[in-house]
Amino acid sequence: MLNLIKKDLILQKTFLPAYLLFLVTYLWAGMDVAYVIIICSAVFVINTYQSDDKDNANILVNSLPYTRKEIISSK
Repeated sequence: MLNLIKKDLILQKTFLPAYLLFLVTYLWAGMDVAYVIIICSAVFVINTYQSDDKDNANILVNSLPYTRKEIISSK
């Protein structure tokens, strides 16, 4: 199950500079840190879902010997 998390992090590696730029810009503008963390987390989840949908990752996930409940809880 850790490999699924590792896969998501590898996919998000290309967006890391954008996240950092976003974070620095909002902190420089005086936004609340909690607000920035919530926005970055939401963007991370949306990008992960979008990349999984684009690459048909459900085929891979369905072939694993885990239940859907275990897979969802690990993500």
